[in-house]
Amino acid sequence: IENGDPKVFKEKIGSKHIIAGFFPIELLRSGTKKECTEKAGELIDILAPGGKYIFSWNKTPMGLGDAKPENISAVTKFVRERGVY
Repeated sequence: IENGDPKVFKEKIGSKHIIAGFFPIELLRSGTKKECTEKAGELIDILAPGGKYIFSWNKTPMGLGDAKPENISAVTKFVRERGVY
């Protein structure tokens, strides 16, 4: 899911469908590692309870300038540690 309020999607379809997406690729490009991991934590807190959530970006990075490698690495590590449920 590219855009929208994750809380609304979780409430409306979270019990019947698997939800993926919501992490803004723009933050991977322009944010700090801390901002990126905080956003990942926010999404996990909202969407992971009860299951049926796959963490992913809201869009696919198409080139090297679309995301900072250090942010991708930080978020990936964070999700591996915190995204277990």
